[in-house]
Amino acid sequence: SKPITIVIDDIQFADPASLLLVGSLLFSAQGAPIFFVLCHRDDEVSISESFKTWLTSIALFSMEPIKLESITAEAVNNLISEALRVSPRLTRPMSAVLHRKTRGNPLFLRQLLDSLTEQGYIYFDMKQHRWAWDLDAITELEISESVLALLMDDIQRLPSDLQFGLQVAACIGSCVTEPMLNCLSRELGLDLKHILQQASEKGFMIDIAGSTMFRFAHDKIQEAVYELMAEQPRRENHMRFGLALCTQSLIDIAEDEELFFAAVNQINQGGPTAVHEPSQRNIIAQLNLKAGRRSIELSDYNSAFKLLQHGISFFGDDNWLLSYQLSLDLYDSVVEVSLILNKLSAVTFYSNEVISRARCFDDKLHCKYIDLGH
Repeated sequence: SKPITIVIDDIQFADPASLLLVGSLLFSAQGAPIFFVLCHRDDEVSISESFKTWLTSIALFSMEPIKLESITAEAVNNLISEALRVSPRLTRPMSAVLHRKTRGNPLFLRQLLDSLTEQGYIYFDMKQHRWAWDLDAITELEISESVLALLMDDIQRLPSDLQFGLQVAACIGSCVTEPMLNCLSRELGLDLKHILQQASEKGFMIDIAGSTMFRFAHDKIQEAVYELMAEQPRRENHMRFGLALCTQSLIDIAEDEELFFAAVNQINQGGPTAVHEPSQRNIIAQLNLKAGRRSIELSDYNSAFKLLQHGISFFGDDNWLLSYQLSLDLYDSVVEVSLILNKLSAVTFYSNEVISRARCFDDKLHCKYIDLGH
């Protein structure tokens, strides 16, 4: 009977199944003492067409939009004055410069303040017993136009072990759990937990529940770390981390199902170009088939479709000759999921592949039945 508040941040990154679940919750909670707060960005880069459609659909539930603007010059001055414990009258000239350079973006402002302090533009004056700054140097300083570029500059000044630890975390995703850390620490011969604790102290990560989980303080930080890696080394890292996590998760998939899906996702982000041993291709295709079938059991058909497609992408040109049953299982499954999702062109494409490649009529029958049915 007590009121409940549910806050969901960065909902623009949610997958279609999760958005459907949130919509269902909003519908079911009508009249109940539940207060929903849904946070999302409104820039064109972050918002997809499907998310815009979903936003339109939930307008039926009397949601009140609240647009957060950039902070004002006066607010920037108050923030800096309180942070440095100096009178607002003294900080106002520097605050005006920083407001102009950051356009009032809170993340940009915080990161810039950290950067200026680290580089000595803001320093503690022992004679005056307070914080001081070089206003002329700050005014003339060329600062990156975007928060992403500024973050990349700051990250590149970190010690190499911290940079690598952040790169590992960025490849894994916005959050890194303790089982992942333990597994990857063994694979890499590093104490990743200690490294990410240091990154948390510097404000790049957030240490959650006694270091049992770490997440990036902001998705822009994760993006900046990720962008610092060249594409092929990034793919190689995804593949290496995915195979390491997969080995651990397959020991007991019942207990480590979340770890198993994370491992397969890492492998798929690595992609076929990161596979150097031909024998690994079939193993990876089998892992995607296992993950795809499990997603079907969970009624997560969108994920299943992607996983099965990834599984097929790891095949070589002679997969029907060398891996006949695995090929048949993957193609049959993706045809079935395509039909459920009403992806009719995919149904036709994959079923035609089975019909043209299958060795006997019985192996073609399932796809022929589906193809005739739609």
